[in-house]
Amino acid sequence: MADGVLIGGKTYPLLHPLTGYPIPVFGPKDHKIEFRPGDGYNKKRRATIDLGVFHWTGSENAVETMASTLRKRQLGVEYAISPIGSLFQFCDMMEVDTADAGIANSRSWGVEMVNAGIRRASTLWRAPQYRKVPLGPRPAYETVLHGRKLLCWDFYPAQTVTACALNKLICDVLPTYPRTVCTVPGVVPIKGPDAVKGAIGHYNITTEKLDPGTLFMEHLAEFMRTGKLPPEPQV
Repeated sequence: MADGVLIGGKTYPLLHPLTGYPIPVFGPKDHKIEFRPGDGYNKKRRATIDLGVFHWTGSENAVETMASTLRKRQLGVEYAISPIGSLFQFCDMMEVDTADAGIANSRSWGVEMVNAGIRRASTLWRAPQYRKVPLGPRPAYETVLHGRKLLCWDFYPAQTVTACALNKLICDVLPTYPRTVCTVPGVVPIKGPDAVKGAIGHYNITTEKLDPGTLFMEHLAEFMRTGKLPPEPQV
């Protein structure tokens, strides 16, 4: 296990926002997965980072499976968060510009969060399971995104904690990355004078994406404003 998150060649501890205890971080030396410049569409970082893009994986598969899928597609991502809240780091985001966010790649870092995503009619009778290990309540919620009414799975509480802690850490470390969080349920400007900055969802880039759902972005925005985490779900 790593001592923390590697940013610009320096390691920073990732701490639980409420308890101050370290959140588990695993780097390439631990999981043997690394995205490098020239590996598919991944490039050397050149532009200033002022954007963070949050994703869901769209399945309950392991982080390793997600990384393998990205590699087959010649894509990549800087981080991933497992259902139990462990952070996987795949590169130093100041060194590698991974291909996870289309036109936002050059100015953004990205994180994949393991989540089934859309609650489909064929599986309304059961909640998704991660390796059949019960991890507590997994509620679904209704939302409207790109004009579509959807039923989405929320993230496990430990994932939300880690995502909030990671976003705050990057804000603290990078002066160019603001504390703002976009909660617009649709596409926003990514380039030009009106380009959004701070944390966004993948769905803010293109109508073809729905991740990470609107509820998480609302939780992240509240945390960045007040330091409060969402209450434990009751189902």
